[in-house]
Amino acid sequence: MVFICSLSRPGSISKNAERERIFDLFTFSIMSLTNIDDPVIQPNSIVGTEQKYNFHEIIYGHLRPWLTGAYFREPHYIDLLRNFVRTPKNSSPHYQISRSEAPFTAKIKYYLCLIDNDTTGMINQLIKEEKNSKNLIAYKIDKSRKELIDLLVEIQALIEQRKFADENICSKEVYSDADCNQKECAYIFHYLFDACVCCLLEIQVDFAKFIPQNDLLTVGDIYNMIVKKPFSEEQFIREIDVMETDAGLISPSFQLKKDESFVRQYAHEKYSTFMDEVEFYRFDQLPKISTLSSVPQNRLIRKIIENPLPYSIAMLSYLGYLDSLHKSYALSKVNIYLHIAKAFHTDVRTVKGNCLVLNPYSKEDRGKYQADRYLGKVEKDYQAILESS
Repeated sequence: MVFICSLSRPGSISKNAERERIFDLFTFSIMSLTNIDDPVIQPNSIVGTEQKYNFHEIIYGHLRPWLTGAYFREPHYIDLLRNFVRTPKNSSPHYQISRSEAPFTAKIKYYLCLIDNDTTGMINQLIKEEKNSKNLIAYKIDKSRKELIDLLVEIQALIEQRKFADENICSKEVYSDADCNQKECAYIFHYLFDACVCCLLEIQVDFAKFIPQNDLLTVGDIYNMIVKKPFSEEQFIREIDVMETDAGLISPSFQLKKDESFVRQYAHEKYSTFMDEVEFYRFDQLPKISTLSSVPQNRLIRKIIENPLPYSIAMLSYLGYLDSLHKSYALSKVNIYLHIAKAFHTDVRTVKGNCLVLNPYSKEDRGKYQADRYLGKVEKDYQAILESS
């Protein structure tokens, strides 16, 4: 999918739209003059905790993307992404957002990182609150859920008001800066909506004992009852099959009858380490990954983490992940090696050697590092998984 942004053509924006754009720019300028801090990182607080979040700023304040679109350009967001620090998760996720359209600008990627950090921070904060009395944690959870429901209503209203139609994201071309900004905003707000739904569902799973059974909501309940939005089976929130993952990731070489619980824990830790590391860089939104349904995706991830490291690196290359790290996130080769080493809990030199031999002109020791020997096999394995899906 290619998005082409150019200068606006004369007459391409209606008078009303132009007035609204000028008013937004004026509003943003006034807010900037009254705020000493960088408006892109100014947070707000929600859910009655001391932690600061960006949700409200994205909807109401300095982070409104239709304002920042005129104020900041791509290099600004590329720099922010390069130095971005993500919030580590204190619990295993049960749901994930799975959109077929990959983020197409650095601005979108940066906003998605902010949103992911906020949902993770919210759940981490509630986990931290568990040490308090049952009544207090129950109150905090109820307050968080109500806050998220209110946010969903507000997000949906804003999507309709500003015409951030989901189908607009899928169109292949844009003819002006205004069109590009509109598509960026549509992507960001639909992702924000899905992220809040995921966060609400995660809270229900992690803190089910504090929530009355009658108050538990399904994805269909949220779409139909809360935001009055028709529920579709094609919505972008997917449940992670934890039992399938735990069982499916156990290699035959580890079928130790004496301690099956250790085997399951070992496999789950490998899976969690890998997924926690690659999630930040949208591994699941790579075209070759997003085209697969849940079960084939798990089969593919199983192959990546169970096989020898040379195979794993060859598969990541075939899937386009190594190119994505460099082109979409501006990671240097050194940072790519560090990232991959952390995902597989291995040393950086081994990762570097196996990445280098993928280049046919590299003088790296091909006897010691053999990722290039697996290129044919990983393509064959992927095609077999694709055909079975």
